[in-house]
Amino acid sequence: MTETAEAPAAQSVSDTAVPHDIRWAIDRMKEGALVCRAGWNGKKVRVGLQIPDSNSMNTQPYIYLLNSDLDGDRPYRIPWLCSQSDLLAHDWEIAE
Repeated sequence: MTETAEAPAAQSVSDTAVPHDIRWAIDRMKEGALVCRAGWNGKKVRVGLQIPDSNSMNTQPYIYLLNSDLDGDRPYRIPWLCSQSDLLAHDWEIAE
């Protein structure tokens, strides 16, 4: 007989004492927030969700990395894929 693990309870956005996983981060991005990990070195590095419109070259939603931690006037935005560490991390938070 096998045991099944229960899904974790839904977490409130305002509950900052609870560690936040990638599911929480994706849900916040779907709501329009930019998110980051506390463990990332660049403190102005964050990720968000882009939903293409009729003027976009892309036709499917994608996650992008926004980096304002560089020298220069303009931050850059590039498509982003999470690492295994990012996928399994529990230190996701709303970016400031």
